[in-house]
Amino acid sequence: MRFRGVQLDATTAVASLPDYEDPLLATLGLSQEERDQYFTLLEAWRQKVPPTGHRIGGHPESIQDDPKLQAQIVSNGIDAGTPGGYEQAKELGLWEGAGDWELLLQVDSDESAAMMWGDMGRLYFMIRRQDLAQLNFESCWLVFQCG
Repeated sequence: MRFRGVQLDATTAVASLPDYEDPLLATLGLSQEERDQYFTLLEAWRQKVPPTGHRIGGHPESIQDDPKLQAQIVSNGIDAGTPGGYEQAKELGLWEGAGDWELLLQVDSDESAAMMWGDMGRLYFMIRRQDLAQLNFESCWLVFQCG
């Protein structure tokens, strides 16, 4: 595949918020009302995010399931492409480890670069926090999602 270059400008960095399914929220012990309020805030925030979701670091802007959880599941040899894989991962206690994963790079579908990942999808390069701290990029996982 060959893509056209795009210019990314670090001065236009945008803060990111954890997705509603992000394992980080589970650690906060939010009530259902607080979770509902966060969901409302998150949806309003997403209306202000630039149309192209390329990013380095921060929180993944997921299209389907949480990319952190998907990386955790597949890195443990379980198929994340079926509901059974998620059930198996939950039974094995793997869901808690999803919080160890960080977004390294998110590459969005971008017509100006001639990149189309499925139906307006995204690529997420995920890395465990400890691997990032040691600059061990060999343990990254690519998660692909599309609508």
